[in-house]
Parts: sequence; structure tokens; C-alpha cells
Amino acid sequence: MKKIIPLLLAYVAIFFSSCANVDENERFVTVESSDAKRAVLVVEFTGQKCINCPEAHEELAKIQKEYGENNVITVCIHASALAASPLKTTVGEEYYKHWKGSNGLPCAVINRNTGLLGVSVWAGVINNELQKTTPITLSMTNSFNAANRQLTIDVNTMSQVAFNGKLQVWIVEDGIVAKQLLKDNRVDANYVHTHVFRAAVNGTWGTDIALQENVEAKSNFSIQLDAKWNEKNISIVTFVYNDSGVQQVIKQHVNS
Repeated sequence: MKKIIPLLLAYVAIFFSSCANVDENERFVTVESSDAKRAVLVVEFTGQKCINCPEAHEELAKIQKEYGENNVITVCIHASALAASPLKTTVGEEYYKHWKGSNGLPCAVINRNTGLLGVSVWAGVINNELQKTTPITLSMTNSFNAANRQLTIDVNTMSQVAFNGKLQVWIVEDGIVAKQLLKDNRVDANYVHTHVFRAAVNGTWGTDIALQENVEAKSNFSIQLDAKWNEKNISIVTFVYNDSGVQQVIKQHVNS
């Protein structure tokens, strides 16, 4: 027993130290509202064993309330040693490694043109991104067959200029009740996880897209939803990106 206790204490110390603190004075950054010229994709890396992540979730909820959920679209990817299955995914872990996640959670990549950012700068970066223009317009429709759980997604993409990049389609789920470690070391067994990344419909990095000026491109995708996912809480996040980052992003609930 004497050997077991120090080992447990060491384990706790390791994963607590891996969870980045959210400074009380910097967590909420006041910024002026802007007229959103394009939507912003915020990919937050999080984990159920991250004691500071619930505060980061609150910060993103505050930002979304400020600008609107259609203007700031959040996807929470459970990754790193602080994440746990089944919310943790192989694809999510690949994203985390791609962005060289090593300094702990919470952190986020905003519009894929930043590195991993701490919570204190999220509001300011999002505000700056919202004021940028984009030549890309996106729309989509979806159809869900409850009998076989097949989801069909139709995406329309257009650009005001010739454009080469990637089209990415993700599945996210809200309202997942699962454990979450809190800052006071309590475990909330009924924590509600939102915007949880579930799957990449068209591959980890999406599919190539080449747009001619003012010519609409149509794309079609399908995926069979996992039986454990609640289709009433499923949404589709679709975005277009290139080496300069995300050019436009939209989100739509599944028509269940």
C-alpha cells in the first residue's frame, strides 16, 4: 500500500500539470462586436481529464453568444493523454499531432491560420478573423434515413475568383452526457459536452476542390451514423480551406 499511494499521487500530478491554466484576469477578453463578413472556425482541443477545459468551454460559449453561432462555429476535438474514449478519436488525435500539441489543454486553432492558441487570446483573434472578407460562398442540404442511419449531404460551393483548395465535411454532436474532471478535483458524471467532433466524412484532410470564377460546384457525400450517436443532436460542419486557412465555414443540423 505504501508504494501504491506515491504512484497515484505522481499520476495525478502529471496530468494536472499537463492541463494549461486559464488566468482569471485574462480568461474573458472584452472586444467590440463586428459585422461578420465570414464565419470563423474554432477548433478547440479538449479532454475529459483536463481540469481547465470547462472554463474554456464557457469562454467559447460567451464568444458565440456575442457574435452568433452561425458566425463563430466551434468544434471540440478530444485529444491528448487528457482525453478518453469514446469521445477521443483516431482522426482527432491526428489533428492534434499535426498542430504539434504538446503544451497542454485547453488550446485552439482558429481558422487554420494560427498555431495552437491559449484561451486568453481567443476573443481577439476571432474578432480579427470576423472582419476579413472571403470570395467563397457555401450552402448545403442533408437527408437522414432513420431505417439505415444513412446521412446524405449535398454541398454547393462558389467563388468570386478562381480558387484551389480543400473541401472538408465533419460530423459533430451536442448534448453528450459524460464524465468531466473539474478544477476543484471533483468529477462531474453528468457534464454535458457540446460541439464534439465525431468523424471526418470525406477523409482526414478533405477532398480537393477547384473553383472557376462564379461557377457553382456541387459535391455529394454520405456517411452511416454510429448507432451510439443521437441523430437529434448531430450537426454537419462544412468548410473550405487552402494554405491561407479556412475561407468559409457553415454548420447545419441533421434533418432527423
